[in-house]
Amino acid sequence: GVLNQFVSLAGTYAISITALILGLGFTFMPEIILLIKIQIDKANTKTKEPKGSKKTSSGTPSRRVTTIDIISDASNLDDEGTRNSVSSSSYNEPQSSGLSFHNNFNDSSSFRRAKFQPSDMMPINETSVEEKAAQPVPINTGFERQPQPFEQPEVYVAPEVVEVPTKTEQLSIFEGENVEPINEQLVRAQPVYQEPVVANRPAQNVAEPKPRKERLDFSPLPLDLLNEYVSDDGDNENEIVAQERQAAINRTFENFKIGARCVSYKVGPSVTRFNVEYDSNVSVNQVKRYVDDISVRLGGVSARFEQIVAGETYSGLEIPNAKNTVVSFKEVMEQLRTEPKHCLAVGFGKNISGDIIQADFNEFPHLLVAGTTGSGKSVFVHSVLMTLIMRNSPDDLKLVLIDPKQVEMNMYVDLPHLLTPIINEPQRAKAVLDKLCDEMDYRYSLFKAARVLNMIDYNKWAEANDKEKLPYIIILFDEYADCVDTCKDISQPVVRIAQKARAAGIHMCIATQRPSVNIVTGTIKANLPTHCALMCSNSQDSQTILNEGGAEKLLGKGDMLVQSPLVSRVGCVRLQSPYVTNTEINAVVDYLKERYPTNYDPEYDNIVDEAQNAAMQQVNIPNINASGLNDEEAKYIAIRDWTTAQDYVSMSRIQREFSMGFNRAGKIFKRLQDEGYVAAQPDSASSSKGCRVLVHDKF
Repeated sequence: GVLNQFVSLAGTYAISITALILGLGFTFMPEIILLIKIQIDKANTKTKEPKGSKKTSSGTPSRRVTTIDIISDASNLDDEGTRNSVSSSSYNEPQSSGLSFHNNFNDSSSFRRAKFQPSDMMPINETSVEEKAAQPVPINTGFERQPQPFEQPEVYVAPEVVEVPTKTEQLSIFEGENVEPINEQLVRAQPVYQEPVVANRPAQNVAEPKPRKERLDFSPLPLDLLNEYVSDDGDNENEIVAQERQAAINRTFENFKIGARCVSYKVGPSVTRFNVEYDSNVSVNQVKRYVDDISVRLGGVSARFEQIVAGETYSGLEIPNAKNTVVSFKEVMEQLRTEPKHCLAVGFGKNISGDIIQADFNEFPHLLVAGTTGSGKSVFVHSVLMTLIMRNSPDDLKLVLIDPKQVEMNMYVDLPHLLTPIINEPQRAKAVLDKLCDEMDYRYSLFKAARVLNMIDYNKWAEANDKEKLPYIIILFDEYADCVDTCKDISQPVVRIAQKARAAGIHMCIATQRPSVNIVTGTIKANLPTHCALMCSNSQDSQTILNEGGAEKLLGKGDMLVQSPLVSRVGCVRLQSPYVTNTEINAVVDYLKERYPTNYDPEYDNIVDEAQNAAMQQVNIPNINASGLNDEEAKYIAIRDWTTAQDYVSMSRIQREFSMGFNRAGKIFKRLQDEGYVAAQPDSASSSKGCRVLVHDKF
């Protein structure tokens, strides 16, 4: 374009063609030079042909042997021939380039024996032909220096050859033995592989699976133990009220001139969802702003707006029914999956469309339930427990129930599925959770030895190898907030189990009525992916559980929002949890007690005392109660021995470490000062630590 603008069209063509020719010339420059050299060599050969040269039958003069031909022919010479000097006439003959050769190599007249001068020859050892054959051929490994052109090559010195005895000598040596004779040819030594010497390593502790035990003959419990609920005229009443509310919602849209309309509705167990469609130019947020106005025009009822309904092209406006419908626990149990791989499936409840929503503990894998008093939280927890114990054998499922209120789980006392008696003290709960962390590590060591990934694969391996199968373990907290307030360290094993215990078959269900951020921390909430929010007291609690508001507008009595990737990928799902009565619970528990024995794990019997002793040994605190001495002198001696192992001690520390009152700790601390074990006054630099200990056990 630049050439066409400033130069004529002919000039542009000329410059372009010239540039093209130059480019092709530079590109094929090596080939052109090579062709020129070949032509020059041919011309020189024709012009410098010596006189008297013989011609072949074709009439072309025969060429002299090239350097390559001389070297190849020199290998056929004898030793004397190589020592003869070469005539000077052989060096005066021109030698052609190695790039072209004559095609007629069979003409013997064109070859002449090559002669070398002694100065140009390699020194040759005066050895016989047999000795030459016995010398090993040097192997070029690729690292030796190769002789360069016009350079005297180095002389190869053959290594010393060890003589091999002949066949007769071998037979004379090995007389009387049937040994195969060695071939008289030289055998090249082969490298012999030797096992590396490994230092003695300490034996690692490998978990051994337990042998198979006799298992119980269990069958799922009959559903006749559960109650049935017959619906009354509540459905007709809800239908009539829904039609009136649909007309009121459309009038509100027309009054506010909103490009939306209520096209249909769906009556659920506790709420009715009114489906709202939009015009093409209307945003969803325009309708969301008028939800409170719609609630006022419907008589002040609570309304919840669902922007996205999964799988639908409309939004949902959820309004409470005029009369609630009970979702029976028996109805939920009838629709649960019965496959063996879904033995831990539980039913959350019925949605607005009338479908039973269920999920498996193996998939979600931990559950967080939160709701205020009267929201139906305890009833939902009971439904989860009832589902598990009615479908699983005591050999396949073990429960750990933690009930700080001491009355909520009282109906499950001596249940065959219990791993340990019902726990009411937070300190014991902490010890049991620590023990379950050890159980989790033990199971992972079993998986490593069996080369499997999870408990399902391990149970298959154990069944094939006649080993004991591992049971599932479900941990249930009825009131987690109270345990955290009483025992601050209980959250550590909870987080550890929530992070790692899924593949080991250990799952948790945490229920609390105070879902504040210091109770349900971000780490716990992140490791418990399935959240069930019942009615909350404020929007902050709803935000803590679901990361969004809406739980404060629930109706209570089992009305809840479920947030789980297994239930819905878009937002939360509103459900009505199943209703289970105390009569049904007692009937199921009595049925199990009559047919199956209750066997608690003996490893969890004295777990609190063991944990306390281990903690005292770790901080060098003597166990006063375990010493058997209850008098004051024995207690003083134990505290004095502990004091001599410390650097600083104070009265408040004695109270805290030995669980003493203020007056008794004060008397013991004053006696330690009077006897010279502890300084009378604290140091100015370390007054917060207490008084310095003057007498130590190491002195």
